[in-house]
Amino acid sequence: MKTASCSGRICIAGEDLDWTVGPAVLAAISLQTEVTVARTADEQTLRVSSGWPYHRELAIDAMSPEPCRDEAFSHIWAAACVFSQATQRSIGGLALRARSSIPPASGLSSSAAITVATIAALDSFFGQLIPCADLLELAYATEAVALQTGAGQMDFYGCALGGVHYLDCANQPPAPVERLAMPSPVSVLVVDTRVKRSTKDIIAAKRLRWSAGEPDMMAYVQETADRVAEIRKLLGGQDSDPWELGMLINDCQTLLRDRLRVSTELIDECVARSLARGAYGAKLTGTGLGGCLFALVPPDVEDRVVTALEGLPVTVHRGRIAESGLTVS
Repeated sequence: MKTASCSGRICIAGEDLDWTVGPAVLAAISLQTEVTVARTADEQTLRVSSGWPYHRELAIDAMSPEPCRDEAFSHIWAAACVFSQATQRSIGGLALRARSSIPPASGLSSSAAITVATIAALDSFFGQLIPCADLLELAYATEAVALQTGAGQMDFYGCALGGVHYLDCANQPPAPVERLAMPSPVSVLVVDTRVKRSTKDIIAAKRLRWSAGEPDMMAYVQETADRVAEIRKLLGGQDSDPWELGMLINDCQTLLRDRLRVSTELIDECVARSLARGAYGAKLTGTGLGGCLFALVPPDVEDRVVTALEGLPVTVHRGRIAESGLTVS
């Protein structure tokens, strides 16, 4: 039996820059997905089970060419098939069990985490056949090619590398990839608005705006790229100022709201309350139009910010930066 766990991630700055001009700053967080692989007696079947929020089990014909369209298992099945094709190893006679604390479809890259963890667990089970860099490329191919979700490269690297990273996705694989340092002291609050949306559809609409050269979209990309460069410089030094980081994060939220137009009234209210109670900075993360936002806060005001969000239809997760994104045991 082998187990792999992979962190979720927040986008400090750079939503949609990975597929437009390239750069972003990402941080792995302590919410995680775990996948365990074990052998079963039925060599024709792949058995998959998923904990929260689905709590379901499914038996799949391991030789079936048909994609699994079940929301609870589509990414696991696609990742297992991509791994099998890349390594020529049969996935029949295996059981994959997934459990996660990452809210799905919420902007925390839960799909990237489950894809990376599935391929890493299978790779470990079969004796580590794939170099780490190739493993992440397989995970990316699972979404970009097999599932065609429109996801960019940055999610897989942001989840798997751990810590805080600048990466330029104008290249495949991303290059350069630089580890940065978060200011101290900083706590991370992840706020789930519990509003689900179709990431694929929203990204498709953004791609149309980009290809049409829409002025707000073009301005968003350029101005956000400038903020990414500033954050890269700030976090690349020593003893960086968390208030300066917060100001740049708030600028990115303003651009997401006014230029990209993917914030919501609920996200805006959560951001405003967090800042009013002493957060360094707060912004949505991911596709937008629902999902999650995050607030970077001084540890001594964490309770105050959580209290300020009470009464809103949200779930607050207290977290931290996860220094180890992908681990295998």
